[in-house]
Amino acid sequence: MNPTPPSQLRRNLVACTLDGLFATPHVFINTPGNILLAALATKVFLIDKAMYGLIAALPFVSNGIQLLLMPLLAGRLSARKISLGFGWANLAVWIALIVSLPFFPKDDAMMVGRLLLLYLGVASLFGALGGVGWTSWVQEWIPRRIRGKYFGLRNRVANLANVGFLLIVGVYLEYVGNNLNGYIAVFILAGILRVIGFYYQQSVHSKPSQTDAVHAGGWIQRLRDMAAAPMFLRFVIFGALMTFWMNFTGPFGPVFMYEQLDLSVARVTLLVVIGTLGSAISWPIWGHYCDRLGCKPVIFASIILWESQNYCWAFITKDFAWILFPMWFWGGLTATGFFLGNFNMLLKLIPRASKTTGISINLAITSLAAAMSPVLAGFILDWVSRSGHDLDMAYRIGFFVKSSAVLLTLLLLRKVVEPEKDGDLRTLFGALRSVRQVYHASGLPAFSNIHPAKIRRKK
Repeated sequence: MNPTPPSQLRRNLVACTLDGLFATPHVFINTPGNILLAALATKVFLIDKAMYGLIAALPFVSNGIQLLLMPLLAGRLSARKISLGFGWANLAVWIALIVSLPFFPKDDAMMVGRLLLLYLGVASLFGALGGVGWTSWVQEWIPRRIRGKYFGLRNRVANLANVGFLLIVGVYLEYVGNNLNGYIAVFILAGILRVIGFYYQQSVHSKPSQTDAVHAGGWIQRLRDMAAAPMFLRFVIFGALMTFWMNFTGPFGPVFMYEQLDLSVARVTLLVVIGTLGSAISWPIWGHYCDRLGCKPVIFASIILWESQNYCWAFITKDFAWILFPMWFWGGLTATGFFLGNFNMLLKLIPRASKTTGISINLAITSLAAAMSPVLAGFILDWVSRSGHDLDMAYRIGFFVKSSAVLLTLLLLRKVVEPEKDGDLRTLFGALRSVRQVYHASGLPAFSNIHPAKIRRKK
């Protein structure tokens, strides 16, 4: 890799941090299933649950499609061009959506759902391609020795930006009421901030590495290496089932709060902020226990602590909606342990000789599982609603089944043996994209822009 001069590296790091600061609001909105798009789709346009489930699955479908397209693009374009080109293309689709929203037929929810599916589907694909390009590009010019420290700082800046944005948006939407113009104004603000972010991103200059960090093909030949790594394959299956069940009700949590608990967008955004704060507090704590006890015990403990309190979703009523605030804080505290333990466990298990192939397989399988679950849940909820059954009870049964299934999935982890030695972090950025998006859809956007640092084991 060609080293970047120190003075240019400092300018690049500052520009990359400012890019993260201004890009985060758009990154948040860009994930279908977030609390704002959920409110727009279900409170303003009144689309049905089946269509909403399809929309919530778009990021995971895009993950699978980009795995097919990226080898073709990587052989022709640099990581920088992929990042910027598809980033601008994603923003262009959002601008087209913003311009089109006032003309959507408000009396035809099915047509609106199809239009949202089209716009957000194209935007999600462009976002997935641009995101992979970006994570590969930064590896070309950020020295490995400072990546952990730098991304720790950048993550904090991005999360602070997201907290500030959500607080402003929550107050604004509470003031203007539940109307289309309010959401359009929020999307325009996020778009303007994204343009500023692109200005800083384009100011980053680097010499491309001789071997592009984006895998340009040939990984199929390494599938035999995967077959020779049974612990890795078991962990991938565990991750696929975990993401399936987490995403089964995750995207419908905001819909439940809006429709069944009658919460305002302002209160839901405040919940997200509280969850983000809980996550920020717990990062060093879970990191310490990953070092001391290993990743596997951390995954077990965090999932049990997280999902045990999620049973409360099955019993919450309007009169006791206040319990969501401590629940969200506790969720931020505990979910961090699973994310950090999961990342570092994958780091240990992935075969050294076939890192890129392992990442591709893990991302493809977990994305497929995560894409299937909200579609299934959406069709079930839509059938319940059309059949005249109790929709509120259907939500509560879904929450109960989801938490129980997640806890039972831990049984698969018992047969996975955790190695002592860590793997190589260089190609693992983006490896847990599907898990981050599941967290995002579940109301924990603090993970949507996270790049975990490698855990350093104490000697």
